[in-house]
Amino acid sequence: MVPLQPVNQKLVLDGDLMGPIMLFTVFMFCLILQGKTHVDVVYTLFMASCFGAYVIINLLSQKGQIDLYCTMSMFGYGLTPIISLAFLNIFFTIKASFFGSLISVIMVLWSTATSSKFIACAIDTEEQRWLIAYPIFLMYSMCVMVTIY
Repeated sequence: MVPLQPVNQKLVLDGDLMGPIMLFTVFMFCLILQGKTHVDVVYTLFMASCFGAYVIINLLSQKGQIDLYCTMSMFGYGLTPIISLAFLNIFFTIKASFFGSLISVIMVLWSTATSSKFIACAIDTEEQRWLIAYPIFLMYSMCVMVTIY
């Protein structure tokens, strides 16, 4: 999803978990193909990050609350650019090059912008979007660090 496109609030609040579970499975499969077998650590960190962000989002929300599965759905779909980076890292070594670092930063920013746009639309507050984006940025940075190193 391109971060500049308008988002339908009803579509964002209709969270499904099948797509994010499949995307997370593909992400874990890419990590396994890279020879990284710490899938349980990545899963635990991702789930803890989703729960922490869920608490922060509901504390910042002034107009309405969102559910945990909706938060997990938004973060799961936002993981898509990082999955492409993990797939690319199977065939090319990304950590040793300037191009790899640049594409990693771009993927983290793209994922963060997409998820923060989803959340801002869901809780109907655009002015707090960048405040919410910081913990999301940290979560996606953790995913990229595991992918690259």
